[in-house]
Amino acid sequence: MRYATWSFYKEETFSVIGKHYLHNILSDVPPDTELIHFCCDRYSAGGLKASEQHHRYARCRPGRQFEVCGQYKAPDADEFFSVSANKSELLNILCNMWSQDEQLAQSIGSTRLYLGGGSGKKQSVLITNGTVADVAELESTQQEADTRMILHLVYSVQHEGVDSHYSC
Repeated sequence: MRYATWSFYKEETFSVIGKHYLHNILSDVPPDTELIHFCCDRYSAGGLKASEQHHRYARCRPGRQFEVCGQYKAPDADEFFSVSANKSELLNILCNMWSQDEQLAQSIGSTRLYLGGGSGKKQSVLITNGTVADVAELESTQQEADTRMILHLVYSVQHEGVDSHYSC
């Protein structure tokens, strides 16, 4: 299991950010990788982690919610990530962009890329062999990526034949 902390440059479009993130994911794994699970934290306003997130970004400018769209330019990353809804919307646009990217669906080949997020907060999709499919078994409203990764691990053992003794 690998964790990544990513940011972006101010004034990059969200479309470019999505391409950078996808490149980072795909270039950071060995060529014979069979499974990739992509989950991010998604804290809602008033959620359990809201106060921790507020404390983390307290020194930043007061956060505000931004509209996240492919052609829109990103604000300062610290200001952007200080609002939970922005993080959730970024995850949504990444999952939507990637699941609609025909080149990705073709180039990923037999590697199975699971995306937690998408158009619904609990939706999960699988991209593989040029197709995109919903995975109902991975739907979750959990906010913590760590918690959802347990669900993804159990799914991989039960449905993908992953050895339960394998260390990620």
